Amino acid sequence: MNNFMTPVKKSSSETVLFEIVERAKYFWESTFDAIVNPVMIVDKEYRIERANLALSKSAKLDVRKLIGNKCYKSFAGRNSPCPFCPLEETRKTKSSAISQLKKFKDGREYQAVSFPLKGKKKDLDLFILQYRDIREEKQLQAKLLQSEKMATIGLLAGGVAHEINNPLGGILAFCQLAL
Repeated sequence: MNNFMTPVKKSSSETVLFEIVERAKYFWESTFDAIVNPVMIVDKEYRIERANLALSKSAKLDVRKLIGNKCYKSFAGRNSPCPFCPLEETRKTKSSAISQLKKFKDGREYQAVSFPLKGKKKDLDLFILQYRDIREEKQLQAKLLQSEKMATIGLLAGGVAHEINNPLGGILAFCQLAL
């Protein structure tokens, strides 16, 4: 029988090691995909190396179609990097950066955080970009501000009514005495 055709028998330690690696890979992928905010790993040229399911849902593209594409094109629908993208600062400083990305074409607005992906290899030029949709937070802030304005106007109206009521009370008392 040809050596090419014979199955390779693995030793028990190789089998155990393979199972450990498979299990670690499964846990990593499951954890990455369970993150509710859009997250991607990109290279220094803005190409997506890995994306989670939340990013796929936000971009309305299959995860496999995101890989290899520019993040600003697939996720933001732009032809150039997003203004205020924190990735530029992270590339320069090799430390985390945070910024707000203004409204996308469909009205989304995100807070973006970028981190360098650190590993044992010094030439590893990969970065993690994590996005948090801040539309709801901004709407709640606007409602809170409106509520505070209304409460202030109510206090002002109450104070004005009290200040007007005092002289009117005196006038009313004098009118009753005069009658």
